Amino acid sequence: MPTEAPVKTPTKTPTEAPEKTPDPEKYYSPKRLCDDQKRDGGFRTAPQK
Repeated sequence: MPTEAPVKTPTKTPTEAPEKTPDPEKYYSPKRLCDDQKRDGGFRTAPQK
């Protein structure tokens, strides 16, 4: 019983967690774009990579 539990948990966690985190951050950060747009007024958003 204590073997099937830790095997089903670390399998769905490290697969759905690291794949959903570096995905949006590696492509385009919606939180960073919002901060840049609010700071620059929507001017320097793309060239500020």
